[in-house]
Amino acid sequence: MAKNRREQGLTGGLQDTGPLRAAARREAAGSGTTELDAVNGYLSALAKERVKLRASLDQSGTTGTSVSERLDVVNSYFETHRINVEAEMTAEAGEPLGTPFDDWKRESDECLADWPMRVSLPIGGAMIEPSVADGFMARGVRRRLRRKARRGIPRTFSEQPLFRFRCQVRIAQLLSIHSLRLRKLLFEARQTLRSELERFKDELLVSASLGDESYWEKVSAIDFSGACAVHQRKLEELTLRLNDDWRQCVEDTCGDIDRTFDDYEVHAAIAGTALHRRWKYRHSSSERLMRRLPKTYARDRAQWMSFEQHFLSEWLKDIHLLRMQMNAGKYYFEILAIIDRKCNEKLYPLVEETTDQVSSVAAKVEQAKELQTRELQSLIKTENRLLVKGLREK
Repeated sequence: MAKNRREQGLTGGLQDTGPLRAAARREAAGSGTTELDAVNGYLSALAKERVKLRASLDQSGTTGTSVSERLDVVNSYFETHRINVEAEMTAEAGEPLGTPFDDWKRESDECLADWPMRVSLPIGGAMIEPSVADGFMARGVRRRLRRKARRGIPRTFSEQPLFRFRCQVRIAQLLSIHSLRLRKLLFEARQTLRSELERFKDELLVSASLGDESYWEKVSAIDFSGACAVHQRKLEELTLRLNDDWRQCVEDTCGDIDRTFDDYEVHAAIAGTALHRRWKYRHSSSERLMRRLPKTYARDRAQWMSFEQHFLSEWLKDIHLLRMQMNAGKYYFEILAIIDRKCNEKLYPLVEETTDQVSSVAAKVEQAKELQTRELQSLIKTENRLLVKGLREK
C-alpha cells in the first residue's frame, strides 16, 4: 500500500529536510579531521621538543657548554622534523581512496527511499500575486495560476528529483570543494612551517656569515635561547591561525549548505508550475551529475596529492641539508676544541721549552764573544747540534 501511495505521489505537504540538513552539516564538520589531527599532533610534538630545546639552550648558556653541544641540541630538534615529515609522506601515500560525500549520498538515499515520488499541494501564496518586476510571460503565468487557485486545482511536482537536483547533488559538490579547501589549508600551514624552519635556521647559521668577522666567530656569539623563543612564538601563532582558519572554513561550508536547503524550499514553492517547470529538475540529470562527481573529485585529489608529495619530498631534502649544515658547525667546533687542547697539552709547552733552550744558547754565545773566531764557530756548531738533536727527540 505504501509503495502504491509513493507511486501515485499523493501527500499532504513537503517532507521535513531538517535531519538531512543536520547530516550535511555533520559531514562538513567531520571532513578532514583526521588530517587536521595529524598536523595538530605534529605541532604538539614540536611544542614539546621546543620546550626541551629551549631548556637545553638556557642550561647551555648558564653552564658554559660548548657551541658544538648547543648545535647538537638544535640538530636533534630538526631530526624531529625529519621524522614527522617522513611520517606525513607515508600517510599521504597510503591514504585510502574515496570521496568526502559517500556518507552523505548513502544517508540521503536512505531518506529518499521513504519520500513520495510526487507531491500534490494547493496553489497560492506569493506565486500568484502580481509583481512589478514581472515581464509579459510572468504576468500571464500568474493569471493562469490565480484561475487555478480559484477553481481549487492543486499543483503536483516530483519532490525526489527536485531534492536530488537542488540539494543532494549540490551538497555533494560543496563537500568535494570543502575537502579540497581543507587540503589547501593544511598545505598552506605546512608551507608556513617550512618557511619558519628556514628562517630559524638562517637566524642560527646563515646570518652569521654577514659582516667583517669570521663566520664561526659570529656563530659562537649567537643567542641560541633568544632565537628559540622567537621560533616558539611564531609556531604557536601558526597553530592558532590554522585552527581558526579551519573553523572558519567549516562555518562557511555549513552556511552554503543552509543556503542550499533554503534554495530548495524556495523552488519547491513554485515547482510544478510554469514558473519552475519539471524539465529543470529531471531525475536523469541529477543522476548523471552525481555519477560524474567521484571522477572529478578523484582527478582533483590526485593532482593535489602529487603536488603535496613533491612538496614534502623537497621539504625533506631541505631538512637533510639543514642537518648537514648543523653537523658541519658541530664538527668544526669539536675539531677546533681538539686542536686547542692538543696545542695546550703538547705544542705550547714544547715551544716554551725550546724558547728557553734557544735563550740559553744565545746567552752562552754572548758570554763567549771574546773568544777567537774559530773557537766561537766551534761553540756555535756544538750548541746548534745539541739543540736540534733535543728538538728532534721531543
